[in-house]
Amino acid sequence: MSGDLITASILFTVSGLPFFACGYLVAIKKRTSIIAGWDDSNIKDPESYANVFGWTGILCGLFLAISAYVFSANAISSYVFVSSIVLAVIVQLLVSSWIL
Repeated sequence: MSGDLITASILFTVSGLPFFACGYLVAIKKRTSIIAGWDDSNIKDPESYANVFGWTGILCGLFLAISAYVFSANAISSYVFVSSIVLAVIVQLLVSSWIL
């Protein structure tokens, strides 16, 4: 395994895997208890919320995985990579606040 692939694996584990794992648990396994402040009585359609929130997490995780790979290939700078992490967090927060 080359050094660049190891770097990409580490970056994905640190940045993308938590998004992907939480999104999978919420969207596929319907484990809504991992969402902070979850209360079924405050949400009009809990299943729809779980789907949108979870799939957004999965997509953000995949986006970060691609960013980590591209960063490890020296195609983007560290500023762009950190910006992609911040963007993924902001997107997840906006989606969660928009649905609630």
